[in-house]
Amino acid sequence: MLCALSYVYVACGQCRRALALLRLVERARPDDVEAIRLLAYAHLANKDGAAALAAIDRLEALDPDPASEAPLLLLRSHALRLEGQTADARRRFDQFVFARSQGGRA
Repeated sequence: MLCALSYVYVACGQCRRALALLRLVERARPDDVEAIRLLAYAHLANKDGAAALAAIDRLEALDPDPASEAPLLLLRSHALRLEGQTADARRRFDQFVFARSQGGRA
């Protein structure tokens, strides 16, 4: 329920409220992949690239699904761009495009 409400908050531009709820979920279920993914989105929407990168790193460690690789590359590209690392962001975006053309695998 908290994740669903957080998603609505992010969609409505109320990222701080979403982040507060997601921190509660994170305490209760620290390895919940879907909650961490939503946390990364919320940090990106809040323009906090460093926090988004930390969440993305956790996702990469926790989510073994090969289908998650391309979306994580896109998320990382956005976070790196927010951090001013445009060359690395562009490289990750190119990897994302390639992964999508290969069915999700880079």
